[in-house]
Amino acid sequence: MLPETRPLDGVWTLDDSLGLRSALRAAGKVVVVGAGFIASEIASSARSLGTEVTIVEAAAVPLVRAVGEPVGEALAGPHGRNGTRLICGVQVERIVGDERVQAVGLSSGRWWRPTWWSWELAQCRRRTG
Repeated sequence: MLPETRPLDGVWTLDDSLGLRSALRAAGKVVVVGAGFIASEIASSARSLGTEVTIVEAAAVPLVRAVGEPVGEALAGPHGRNGTRLICGVQVERIVGDERVQAVGLSSGRWWRPTWWSWELAQCRRRTG
């Protein structure tokens, strides 16, 4: 879900892409849940627009199930080099907010207060009610 807008169910059209880019430019902070291929692309795009990005990944290494540990570690490298904070081995335990995410509680006990969150996080919120 984007601040002040409708839920984002995916990026299917040019208008969806332009809306996503506009929201990412306006956001001060982005929390992306999951470090899969699509989530990593969203994080990379947000970072290239000057947004502060944190990725929260439940696995110890991004993409470990898809590509294995050595390749997952190699793919994690560009995030750090580009200024993206990557937190692995932590799960999202709580999402606070109604129409807009106000805080994300992590299993580590830390809280992140984004101004925007990822499509994947919105999907998680819909599934968990």
